[in-house]
Amino acid sequence: MTTVKTVFIEARYRRVIRLTESQMRKLPARVLLLASVQFLGSLPGIWEQLERSGRIGVLPRLRHAAHDGQLLGCNIADMRKMAFDAILYVGDGAFHPHTLVLKNDRQVFRLDPRSRRMREVPSAEVREMRRRMNAALLSFHRADRVGVLVTAKPGQERLEAALRLRTAYPEKEFFYLVADTLDLASLEDFPFLQCLVNTACPRIGYEDHAAAPRPVINLDEVLDTVF
Repeated sequence: MTTVKTVFIEARYRRVIRLTESQMRKLPARVLLLASVQFLGSLPGIWEQLERSGRIGVLPRLRHAAHDGQLLGCNIADMRKMAFDAILYVGDGAFHPHTLVLKNDRQVFRLDPRSRRMREVPSAEVREMRRRMNAALLSFHRADRVGVLVTAKPGQERLEAALRLRTAYPEKEFFYLVADTLDLASLEDFPFLQCLVNTACPRIGYEDHAAAPRPVINLDEVLDTVF
């Protein structure tokens, strides 16, 4: 049997990002700093700007992260109990800032590293995401036969946590579907499943759910209603 080694090579954005005075004035006293791996190089400088202005910059080391301030889709829930007034996320795309709004009850600002524009992400932008999640959660509670999506990828494999569902909901029948890479379209082969619980990348439950033939809810949303 041949063992294949996976090597992850970080790609970093070379230009350094700084806050303007007008952007700084929008931020409250204690700011949690986060970025995708490409833009981590700018966080120390932004932290120094905050400290010089009398504010407090918080650079957390989150679960699964290799660096302070590194944000991954699977570690967003870890910051809900931290002490901060707002989050400043440096990165492109909508998934991370929208999920930060969804998971926290504080302000979230997104600083686009290319346009250098900073804007507060309004909670209204995630209203549809929250509505769909509530509908998927209702489908889960109504279901008798539930498929549980488990990936074998290092860092995303959560089989032990997924097995807690059997204890939390003994009245339901769970079918554990394990794969390295999940193909949501292939779930058409399991027409008896009434709902799907995703234990892999949270993006599947938040954004990629449309490709699945059944309602999809992330594991943390299900367990948060029990534990």
